[in-house]
Amino acid sequence: MIRKALMILSLIGLSISLGVWGMSYTVIGWSNGRTIISVSSGAFRYVEFVDLPPTMSKWWWSGIDSFDTGLIPSAGMNRGMHSLVLPFWIPCVLFAGVLWYCNRPGALRRRRQKRGLCVNCGYDLTGNVTGVCSECGATIGVEYLREHS
Repeated sequence: MIRKALMILSLIGLSISLGVWGMSYTVIGWSNGRTIISVSSGAFRYVEFVDLPPTMSKWWWSGIDSFDTGLIPSAGMNRGMHSLVLPFWIPCVLFAGVLWYCNRPGALRRRRQKRGLCVNCGYDLTGNVTGVCSECGATIGVEYLREHS
């Protein structure tokens, strides 16, 4: 149950991350003169100028951006400026990793075998000594019969 919920959440997160990553190549941002928050060049960017007073807020969109920056995450505090760059490939890789972990090859087979279920159909094999699944007719491994007899 938890694995299915984790898979669904990571699939939604991966879809959103890929969508925002694709949209990030059109520059979208907000600024109040002191703080700049933007999505551009494949990354989320936050810059704050410490010594400047805030002014009037504004949103902007400036069209297509280049494809050559925003690949390396960074955070810094320079003289009078704080900055953060978070590339969108990072959440994409994290969500894809969770999806892979939940769906890796053989995971379902090993889980069923560990729980004492038929690896083919998932039928409960408790008390089965015949060596054949009574639900689907698949042969049961010798190691299962040895462990559960």
